[in-house]
Amino acid sequence: MGCDVAWSTGSRRGGFKGLTGGGCYEVAHRLARVGGLFVVPLALLTLGCISPPLPVPFDSRAYETFERRRAAVPPRPYTLSIAVVLAHTGKTFEARGAVAVAPRRAMRLVLVGPAGATVMDAWITPDRWRLAFPTRVVRGDRNTAVPQGSPLDFFRWWFLAPLDGRVLYARTERDHDVYVLRNDDATVVLRWGRSLAAQRRIGTRSESVVVDAPDFIPRVAGRAVYEGFLRVEVLVERVHEEEPDPEAFEDPDQ
Repeated sequence: MGCDVAWSTGSRRGGFKGLTGGGCYEVAHRLARVGGLFVVPLALLTLGCISPPLPVPFDSRAYETFERRRAAVPPRPYTLSIAVVLAHTGKTFEARGAVAVAPRRAMRLVLVGPAGATVMDAWITPDRWRLAFPTRVVRGDRNTAVPQGSPLDFFRWWFLAPLDGRVLYARTERDHDVYVLRNDDATVVLRWGRSLAAQRRIGTRSESVVVDAPDFIPRVAGRAVYEGFLRVEVLVERVHEEEPDPEAFEDPDQ
């Protein structure tokens, strides 16, 4: 299963000339009858319908289901042992490691290559971050430019607060729900059924992930596929019973 979303670059505010309020929604839903339900949120974004003060019509049951799902995300810190396959420009690289997550507070990811050397050590909090590679260490905060190709912003969102944001759209299809969220400068489209496909877009940058555990409860053999500057496949090899050491979430340089 992939996260197949074609984004458009229409105006967020003005939309198409002469289309406001109900006119936007009518056009969007006409498109949906031609192209399927998932066209609706994209059409609303493209036509400029999703901008204050115009409200977006909700499927109230889908919205209530989303709020239950958001409230049910486990707050307990956890640690996973993982196997990772990274692919970029036709080349692949395999690594193993561990990720420790304290939702809303911090995450720590350490990957070790086939030779046993650490290839990446990532520490990320809502306000600060540190990425360590074999040849350099890069640090920053929310005002620091993220290194090109780095999934740092995605990690911060997905591991710390994946469902935060204002719900702009909620609708139930036959076998899944579709939600559109706005979180600061990011727009997130969620397609939630037996698996969860999420696409996050800021400006011209788009990243996506598909996971087979949509309830955010880690499981052995759980899989996730990330696609952005590179493609990453993740397999959960172990879910640790004990919570991670609190020191894992402290600044490694202090």
